Amino acid sequence: MKYLMVMILQQENNINRRKKIIRISIICLVAVFLFMLTCYMGISIYYLNHFSYNTWINGYYCTGLTAEEALKLVSSEDVVPSVCVIRQDGTVYTLDMSDVEYSYDYGNTVSDILDSQSAFAWLGGLGNARNYSVNPIFSIAEDDLMKTFDALDFVAEELSRKPEFILYFSEDEGKYTYVNNLVHRLDHDKAFNDLYMGVLNGNNSLTLDESVYYLDYAPDSLQTKSMERFDRIDAYQNCDLIYDMGSELIYFTPETALSFLVMENGYPKEDEAHNFIIDDEKVLEWVASLCEEYDTFEKTREFKSTRGDIVEVEGGTYGTLLNPEPEIEYLTSILLDSSLHDGVADYHVPEYLMTAYARGKNDIGPTYIEVDLTTQHLYYYENYVLVLDTDIVSGNLRTRNDTLQGTFSVIGKEENRYIIGVDFTSFVNYWMPYFKNFGINDSTWREEYGGEIYKTQGSHGQINIPLEVAEELFERIEIGIPIVVFY
Repeated sequence: MKYLMVMILQQENNINRRKKIIRISIICLVAVFLFMLTCYMGISIYYLNHFSYNTWINGYYCTGLTAEEALKLVSSEDVVPSVCVIRQDGTVYTLDMSDVEYSYDYGNTVSDILDSQSAFAWLGGLGNARNYSVNPIFSIAEDDLMKTFDALDFVAEELSRKPEFILYFSEDEGKYTYVNNLVHRLDHDKAFNDLYMGVLNGNNSLTLDESVYYLDYAPDSLQTKSMERFDRIDAYQNCDLIYDMGSELIYFTPETALSFLVMENGYPKEDEAHNFIIDDEKVLEWVASLCEEYDTFEKTREFKSTRGDIVEVEGGTYGTLLNPEPEIEYLTSILLDSSLHDGVADYHVPEYLMTAYARGKNDIGPTYIEVDLTTQHLYYYENYVLVLDTDIVSGNLRTRNDTLQGTFSVIGKEENRYIIGVDFTSFVNYWMPYFKNFGINDSTWREEYGGEIYKTQGSHGQINIPLEVAEELFERIEIGIPIVVFY
């Protein structure tokens, strides 16, 4: 019985212990629940004014930020855009945006996102990110943008050009030319307006397509007359005449052709039919200058001797004389002829009163005989190549039978003849005269040549050379080739 009572008491104690544990467990669970509820409510209350957990706006992590803080973060990289203009040739011009006012207006977009979030649904962010995107409204000062657009060098140049046609004489080019500011003009207003609207819409570049942004202005009546005048002048100044002077060609440049016209107020004068008027006096002056430059007869020549120095050679019968009258008549009649301005070269050989073996400023040319009386030597050049040279004996200085100096031409070639003078008669095998009894001949009676023989035992004025040299020279030369004789 006593044992039974003990068992009953133990059972009651166990029951009371379990009840106590259950009460304590319930109290702990309630305490944990109340703690977690308090934390949840506390966090939820915090997210009433802050972005919820795992919130991203435009790629920025905004969890825990106020709307103001998130807006500051999202707009932190908002800068003035880099704006450029691209020309048709691919050249890129970047505008200087340093003084351009601009703004990005987000409005209430960021705070609206905060308002749309449930503060008590923050636990949803534990598994999934909340991504939001906001697009601000961009604005830029139109006047500021226009200033920096107008500062681009090609735009500034365009704005400085008046829409006009300018006809003028170019000193550098030596002809009349023009500046046509009526064509290929940038449509400034259209280009800027498209650039401005593009920037507002996020397109920060403008390509200036030729067909879209360039235009031509129609010329007014005065500009049309200037254009027509230029066409007439240009048709004349592009002259095809080429004076063939032998070793030189004189091309009639626009400046040359224009120099023959009567001028009025800076432009070629025209008659009622719009024909230009030739100035006869200018034609006469040009022909006179041509004769002065190319006439060589009876003029002192500068001659480069074989010995190396430049000698002045006076006198002689050789040279060139132009015939001025036919040239004056030719130019006066041909200059206004359209055939002289058709783009096809017209070569003209002038008329001569006297011609030389060669034509040109140096009418001695590449083939000639040189007689150096100082060195007592003769040289024969063919096409500037020395093919024959020899010592000589010239006229006797003691008897005053000096060899005639000057520039001459070979006037004959004779074999086996006598040279007859006032007080002498000499037989020669080869005789090549250049003036009366002056010439080149063999002298079989001599055994020596060169040196100072000529001073006391020289010829009667002839140029004596060895027989074998005389024979070769005789075979090579032609009548008419020049012979330059000098000390």
